[in-house]
Amino acid sequence: MHRGRLTSVLLRSAALFWTGVLMLQTAEAADIGLKISAEKNWLSWGDYILGQDMKSGLERLGYSVQPAYMDNFYPSGAEKSPVDIYMHGFVPFNPPVNPGKINVLYLYYPLETANMDKFKNLKHTAEPDWMSLQTELWDFQLAAVASPGYQKKLEKFGIKTVFVPQFTDPQKFFYEYDKNAAYDILFVGRPGYERISALWAMENGFDVALFGEGWEGKAPAEMVKGTYIDNKELHKYYASAKIVLNDTRADMKQAGFISNRVFDVTASGGFLISDYMPEIKEFYGDSIPMFNSKEELKQLLEHYLAHPEERKEKARQAQEITLRHFTNEAAAKTIMDAVQELRENTEEESTTKAGSVQIGESKTNGTATEAGGISDGENSIADEDGNFGSKNGLDYNKLAIKSPWETTARNIGEYWLELDLEDGLRQSGFEVRNYYFNRQFYPDDFYDNAGNLLYMQFKYNQTDFEDERKNRIMYLYFPTEIPDTAKFKNTKDVFQYNTDASLNDELQYFDLIATPAKALLPELRKKGHKAVFVPQFTNPEKFRPEPDTALQSELLFVGSPWYERVSVTYAVEYGYDIAVYGLNWRGKIPDRFIRGDYVDNNMLNKYYASAKIVLSDHPDDLAAMGLVINRLYDASAAGAFIISEYSPYIEEIFGDSIPMYKDKKEFKILVDYYLAHPEKRREKALRARGITLHGYTNKAVGKQLKQLFDNIGRSKR
Repeated sequence: MHRGRLTSVLLRSAALFWTGVLMLQTAEAADIGLKISAEKNWLSWGDYILGQDMKSGLERLGYSVQPAYMDNFYPSGAEKSPVDIYMHGFVPFNPPVNPGKINVLYLYYPLETANMDKFKNLKHTAEPDWMSLQTELWDFQLAAVASPGYQKKLEKFGIKTVFVPQFTDPQKFFYEYDKNAAYDILFVGRPGYERISALWAMENGFDVALFGEGWEGKAPAEMVKGTYIDNKELHKYYASAKIVLNDTRADMKQAGFISNRVFDVTASGGFLISDYMPEIKEFYGDSIPMFNSKEELKQLLEHYLAHPEERKEKARQAQEITLRHFTNEAAAKTIMDAVQELRENTEEESTTKAGSVQIGESKTNGTATEAGGISDGENSIADEDGNFGSKNGLDYNKLAIKSPWETTARNIGEYWLELDLEDGLRQSGFEVRNYYFNRQFYPDDFYDNAGNLLYMQFKYNQTDFEDERKNRIMYLYFPTEIPDTAKFKNTKDVFQYNTDASLNDELQYFDLIATPAKALLPELRKKGHKAVFVPQFTNPEKFRPEPDTALQSELLFVGSPWYERVSVTYAVEYGYDIAVYGLNWRGKIPDRFIRGDYVDNNMLNKYYASAKIVLSDHPDDLAAMGLVINRLYDASAAGAFIISEYSPYIEEIFGDSIPMYKDKKEFKILVDYYLAHPEKRREKALRARGITLHGYTNKAVGKQLKQLFDNIGRSKR
């Protein structure tokens, strides 16, 4: 039966144990239980690191995740998560029986399957061999497999599979050159098996910088540079080496598993030479040169050491491929899309078996009833491709945005933030229309028909109670007080925001709260609200590097003094040549620093790109919320070098690509240093721009919100 004919009764029943797939976090249960094949303190262990990267990928998609480790795979509350993902290293799992839960096994190493078919009917039994899958696979509804060949092997047994290669985390592995980490030829890894790339290179007379436990006594002492590189620093070594070597363990190569070293090195912008694997060739073409023999390796090393431009071009090509296909977020999305498909297929099967469904005292066959009844094909939400259409008179391809400011408010950042988000949402596939405060949000046929509502929270506005059939998300990006839920529930149909930015009871009228303020998430969830992290962002089509000599300045600040702008205060007190643009600066700083009241947002990129240093600061309440403001994304996308007031949340995203100060003295030290070192400014600006363009664009946020809306819609079917 086509899923358009699923009964709403069965769908609502299924949703009772399936809300986790829809990012609707609660204090009692995480959306996903993640079982990691390592101890919690094995920080340098590959399985631990891969597990943490998978956790980050899932969280960036909006899911809440409860990690569990070898000492206790089933901590308190683990039974409540509707999806468990088991990261299979060399540790056996025997999942407990839990009807309604979907168990996913992620196989990123090859394991023995020779006798598994004999154990098909022995589910939930102990494994006879710790490196075997003989009984284990039958305990899982889905196997995510990091090798296409191994995937086909499992499918022959009737196991449902999805291809999910190993991956990298581009927020950890990005280009950052460090002269102290620069070697001609680099190999990172233990000599636990024959490392032919390093051994052959040394036998061919090349010096290889070796990092890893166990090389002492197996290689010349002068080549052993260390036993360990912190995973947070590893990208610098990969980016700074002329050549990074890779080879593959025999069992992984035979089974077609590509090591995540390939993805980490290329994401870092490093140039990689690897032993030959057809799978690497299929995915990367000739952007990763490969060898089959000692002589071929010698020829490759000689050639590419002598041709730096070729190295740079191939590294660029490989990095582009990795960031497009082999990230932790991409892996997480593939798994969760397969889980959703599995759930939908299960629901179809149960509905097909049910046939006619009783509702109350009546029996129906394909007709709608007042109690919910059986939906007919015309009322389906999703088409066969998973796209959302009409249901009960609502069109789920349409999105109405409520913007609590006036149509003429071009001088406030929120006005432009919404327009850029509108563009990103259109790119994600929505039909979008905006409704403004000064027009009383002007509901029309589009608004009434739209199945999705996005509310741009601000500190003063008024809105009506919304149709609960709509998928409703509030984008909570402004400082606010968070009330307890249900305090005013069902007491009124209209609510109003106070000018002090308190939310009263409004939050409970939304299916989900999206916020870029990370520190706000725990408070929201503690008080019973469903919340997910959605960052602020930039529009890279608008904020592109376009320096203009007529707009050059040493220091630039754009913004109004509605709180103390410490960066401007410090710059003026030290006598720097700062250009300040913004309303209400007259009388607060000498007029010679004030260059204008306003910069058109469509021209702002040129001002950012033309300044030697763009200054940024933030009010205490924004900093306490963990909010990273879109000025940083806009300026970095425009290619600007930025110095900012310190925030650990900025550091979490940008690392040291945006230098930060904690006091007046540090401010002066940074400004003096970077004014005198233009090459350092360019290097950091380039890295910051790469970080922004990878994950903090209007297109990326539009895509994330589209998925959140679609997931809410599925939960309401």
